[in-house]
Amino acid sequence: MVEDFNPYIRLKLEDDGSFNTKEIRQAYRRLAVKYHPDKVNKSIPREKALKRYQVLKLAYETLTKKQKFDNY
Repeated sequence: MVEDFNPYIRLKLEDDGSFNTKEIRQAYRRLAVKYHPDKVNKSIPREKALKRYQVLKLAYETLTKKQKFDNY
C-alpha cells in the first residue's frame, strides 16, 4: 500500500474536513464507475483499474467508517 495514503486525495476531494457522507459517496461513485474492473475503458489495463478501484474503496471506507477514520 502507499505510505502517504490520503483518502481525500484518492477521492479527489479537498482536505478541509467539511464533507458530509453524501458528498463523499458521490465522489466515490463517480470514480468507481470510471475504474471498476468490469466497466473499465480499454485504454486502461484491467489490472491497473482493479488496483485503483481497491484504493478508492479503501479511501471511501476510511472516510465513512468511524473506526477506520479514527485510525487514519
